Amino acid sequence: IMEGATYMACSSMVKRNVTELLQGPKTSFGKRRFYESFKLWDRLSLLSKTIVNNFVNDKRRVFATIVGIAGCTALIVSSLTFRNNVLKSIDLQFERYYHFDSFVTFSDESAMKEIEKVLDKHNLEYLETNRTLTKIKTDNDISAIIYLYVYDGDLNKVMTVETADKNNPYTGDGVWVGESIQHFYKLDNQTDFAVTTTSGVSFDVTTTGFNKNHTQNNFMIMDAQTYEMLSGEEFAANCLTLNLNGLDREVLKDELKNIDGFLSLSDYKTSASNLFNVFKLMANVMVAVYIGLSFLMAVFVIYNLLSMYIAEKKKELIVLMINGFSLKQARRYIYSDTILLTVIGVILGCLLGYVIGDYSITSLENSYIRFVHEIDWISILVGVVFTSIMTFAVSV
Repeated sequence: IMEGATYMACSSMVKRNVTELLQGPKTSFGKRRFYESFKLWDRLSLLSKTIVNNFVNDKRRVFATIVGIAGCTALIVSSLTFRNNVLKSIDLQFERYYHFDSFVTFSDESAMKEIEKVLDKHNLEYLETNRTLTKIKTDNDISAIIYLYVYDGDLNKVMTVETADKNNPYTGDGVWVGESIQHFYKLDNQTDFAVTTTSGVSFDVTTTGFNKNHTQNNFMIMDAQTYEMLSGEEFAANCLTLNLNGLDREVLKDELKNIDGFLSLSDYKTSASNLFNVFKLMANVMVAVYIGLSFLMAVFVIYNLLSMYIAEKKKELIVLMINGFSLKQARRYIYSDTILLTVIGVILGCLLGYVIGDYSITSLENSYIRFVHEIDWISILVGVVFTSIMTFAVSV
């Protein structure tokens, strides 16, 4: 875009003879532009009229400058939008949706009861859960491997189910699936699934709705009563979902490992955070590269365009100063043009930057993970401030 805009602005100039360039533009007499017939035009100052006419007379230069400034802003806004929304996702996951950070697995019910005694001693919140790897398949032959979480008790102890559809709130029962699966496969709010667990249990379900989530979103949750009704099987927990609430993991593990039938105490929060480390690294690299490109664009592209503009206006500035313009007014004449183009370019750049940043986030999503999608005002503020400073720095 920048190369095309620069070519449009300069192509006609480089084709002209040196003598034509030295003579300057020919003055045309008797022409009156349509806006000069407006009453508002007569109320404008000479400076304002000159700036408007400059915009009309030099459309290609104006277009190239706006594209350059918008490009600088878009690079910064898009990279920071991408980075900040990725980082928000993991924080939001464990601040709003998940109130647990670990799973305790065991081999039998007696081991579970002994483990629960230890957890009760430390006043930890936990929930009896059956966590099973499961294959789901729709009527349209869309299939996926997900985790089926069947819980016995109050799910709010360990998880807040925030539904994607506000008109369909979570009521404590039914079948709920992570919204990334809905978006990735473009499913309806109520979708029929054929479910087959790794233990060979098969049954059909209809989703009650989809819930918001950001990490390891490939799951289906249902209460024990719903599971027993749909599958015809009796619920049996194979793990405990719990929140350590600051308790040292190794201390708890040392207590649990003496229980016959204890299998593991997994650090779910750390494993989920590690999943985001790749995206975090990618986001940081993207920010560094885009800010570097924005700096180069400001120095080489915008600086050259503004320098050409000032050089072209030297004769005009001399005439204005002969007619009574002070040095301060002459500078204002140049800066007013720059300010107006910067405002237009920054606004367009912020819009373009958000679209590019949001598209970059969407392109990385799949049925397992979904990021935050929102306007990041810090990114916009940084983009506006950085581009404005760079533009005025190169125009001085």
